[in-house]
Amino acid sequence: VAGLVTILLHTLAGWCAYWFIHEVCRDRWAAFCGAVIYQFSALAVLKISQNDMSFAVLIDIPLMLLAIRRLDQSRFARGFLALTAILCHLLIFCFLQKVAYALLLAGFYAITLSWGRRSWRPVLTLAAAGLIAIIAAFPRIYGIMQELKTLQRQITPDFDMQNFAALYHWQNFKAFDVWRWFNDGLFGRFFSEAFALHNNFNITEGMLLFSGMLTPFLILGGLLCWEGCWGGLFRKATAEVRLFYLLIALALGVVASMGVYRVFWELFMRLDFTHTRFIIAALLPQSTLVALIIARLRQTTGPVAISVQMAAGLVLGVAACAGVYYYSGLPESTVAVGLTTSWVDALRIPIRGFSAITQPEGALPLMKGTPVAWMNAAILNRVVLTALIALLLSCLAGWRRSRHYLGAGIAFFIIGFLLADVWSYADLQLNGQQVRGYQPFRNSHSYWPDRGTFLAPRPSEVAGIKRQLEGDAYRVALLSDTRELPLFTAPYIAPTWGLRVVEGYNSGVPTRLAVLPWPNWALGLRTITFGSRQVTEMPWALMGFTNVKYAIRITAPLYRLGPGSDRTAAGWEIVTNPARVTPRVFIPQTVSETASMATARNAFFPSSDSNAGPALDPVTTSLVEASGTLPELEQTGTAEAAFAGDEITLHVTVSGRPKIVVLNELFHPDWHAYAGAREIPIFPANILMRGVLIPAGATEVILRFKPLGRPANLLGTTAVALGLAFLVIGVQRKLGSRLRPAPRVDE
Repeated sequence: VAGLVTILLHTLAGWCAYWFIHEVCRDRWAAFCGAVIYQFSALAVLKISQNDMSFAVLIDIPLMLLAIRRLDQSRFARGFLALTAILCHLLIFCFLQKVAYALLLAGFYAITLSWGRRSWRPVLTLAAAGLIAIIAAFPRIYGIMQELKTLQRQITPDFDMQNFAALYHWQNFKAFDVWRWFNDGLFGRFFSEAFALHNNFNITEGMLLFSGMLTPFLILGGLLCWEGCWGGLFRKATAEVRLFYLLIALALGVVASMGVYRVFWELFMRLDFTHTRFIIAALLPQSTLVALIIARLRQTTGPVAISVQMAAGLVLGVAACAGVYYYSGLPESTVAVGLTTSWVDALRIPIRGFSAITQPEGALPLMKGTPVAWMNAAILNRVVLTALIALLLSCLAGWRRSRHYLGAGIAFFIIGFLLADVWSYADLQLNGQQVRGYQPFRNSHSYWPDRGTFLAPRPSEVAGIKRQLEGDAYRVALLSDTRELPLFTAPYIAPTWGLRVVEGYNSGVPTRLAVLPWPNWALGLRTITFGSRQVTEMPWALMGFTNVKYAIRITAPLYRLGPGSDRTAAGWEIVTNPARVTPRVFIPQTVSETASMATARNAFFPSSDSNAGPALDPVTTSLVEASGTLPELEQTGTAEAAFAGDEITLHVTVSGRPKIVVLNELFHPDWHAYAGAREIPIFPANILMRGVLIPAGATEVILRFKPLGRPANLLGTTAVALGLAFLVIGVQRKLGSRLRPAPRVDE
């Protein structure tokens, strides 16, 4: 089912791109070509293989621009509602950082149309629709902003994440990575190639504008000679075309220029996310420009305009490829072109590039000294056959209009080449040898297993493992060999086996968990992980403080649960924590107030040594961050809890005075506790735990996780937003009727 959904989304992205591109170029074949290179670009192929919420932005972008472009008085209501619906979908369901870049694109586009049409309608309509969409998505947006405040993104304790120069150096951006626009394999298409070339650039987020090797040559040709006119971009091109070129230049600048990147860093409130993702805003402009150039070639009346534009592109292409050697200063061994550094061979690069699609099937790392076989005979045959068929069809189509057949023939040749190129690249990315093999995740490659490689455990097996590991009472930690498994095993193992773990994967590590004195090798940017560490290296005392009683060694067979794996805990390598383990639910003997998380951290861990363990036993002495003075407590009796996801039921023995029950669960402000119909306070306890103030006489307390972004809240704000949308339509119609001139009556 997930595979069918992926196919549907990928197809939908192509159709949406086609609708917008055809609206701009008015040529079906050119729009079809632009849509295909859009949906099979390096970025689209990566995102469709990752998650739907990121890829869905690529579906909404062309629809959003199309709705803005079609705004007019006669169809205002329909266009406004469509634009509002698209923006609501973006803000409620999609990955918000990519949504922000998409909104930047929409804003630039609306301003450009307003300038060209001498009308404020596109800008004001987008602003109104955006405001209504923000209201509809407010619970989600607010919840995410609040969540980011509870997380910490820290590389090492002594690393200043607000120091832009240090952060940029750590991210290791290289200006020469923009050359990947000409050939994504130039500096490594997947991790094993990047490692072999010593290229540390983040290939999963960076320069992914590649949509075939011919694409940049066409765009550069149009930059010099637009529609057969030298300098036509500034003399004949519309403001819309100039905007598309500007967005591509901006996307390249984010990757190549530290100054441009810093602008984005400041714009996004100094968050350290990889802002090279702005590439997503340049992908549709790139595809539209290619379609416009092809449409012009199909309509040309002679070979002069064609030769001028193609020659300009080829000259710039030669200069660009030669610059890989001479301008970037890269040693020959790190450039994946397999040619010498002589000018003669540099001039051959575009020629080989046009005939070369990808490496031979099965070729993996580009090791030093190994020449790259650029030409794949099977794919080249498909390209030539496609081009010949296209040329024949164009000649037949031009029989009645002979003056167009030459331009149409070249246009169809380009279309055939581009389609074969991007299709072959996508096929390599998703079906190449690097995504298969006995060691599935080696070098952090994506992995597409055959059916039966991963087998879900049976419910009885899950229950047996949880029972043996006391999963309802204690957490476990995961050890793994990262050479044959992904770096983060917890996101898969924990939900598959229903285990509670101290690790995870998020936008950052929860701050209350991160302030504990973890070893530098354990605390990462997004999670805590123990990887391939030995048992003797584990911070057992600190792990015991977080309720970790067991550690499990995860192996490849155990990860896959395929042939050779042991489906019972008897064959697992399980290590019991030798240190004191804090229970999941307990009533501490004494409770003291503390001013803040920092003071509690210093009280429990006066030393930064992760092996020293806590100076206090939380069961004996708990510290709570109470907002006011605590009442006189009676810390006696017992407490038990039943955990059911977002709801916890506490059963306590009755007492004459209030008492604090501590849950060794991560404190979060969206947890609420109720004794009957009355809400009772939950305090941060012992740095990261929850302390529930049980009132006198109470025997049962319910805890519920109630974030603002719940479906019910989203439905409510969406209903309000829908009402505002119809209000805007009514006001617009009222103003339009008043401003519309009265019909003239002939006397």
